[in-house]
Amino acid sequence: MKKKLYVVLGKSNSHKSSVIRCLSGCRDTRGDWEISMKTSKEIFYVSITSPQERNQLGVSPTDFVNILLKRKESNILLALQSISNTRQPNGDVYFKAFIKAGFKIETIACFDDTANMCGLAFESFNTNDIPSNVTAGYVRKLWQFI
Repeated sequence: MKKKLYVVLGKSNSHKSSVIRCLSGCRDTRGDWEISMKTSKEIFYVSITSPQERNQLGVSPTDFVNILLKRKESNILLALQSISNTRQPNGDVYFKAFIKAGFKIETIACFDDTANMCGLAFESFNTNDIPSNVTAGYVRKLWQFI
């Protein structure tokens, strides 16, 4: 079964983690969480911290893909930095690795209007002046999460 990715993409401090917490109820930096969608309840692997931020040095695209491939869940909700502030690459390199590995990028909520995403379709949100719970409401509607 193909892994389906739901991605919250943005620069550092663009409220990615806060929005993911609002969407999933996940209290930890990662784990399995049941999320109610419009048509069903699904188990998601939720990763609040972007791979570029993990362990202060980050996790490379190849290593992160391998981590996700080992997960039993077919749905994955994750944060990804559009512009990395670590030695790891920007989000577009991770997208290329996901595509190469056969992941289906279900949808992207982008909190950075300058992001390069390999020509992928996305919905853009201005998170500078909007509280995270309001942004999460917009994303929830877009993704058909309840």
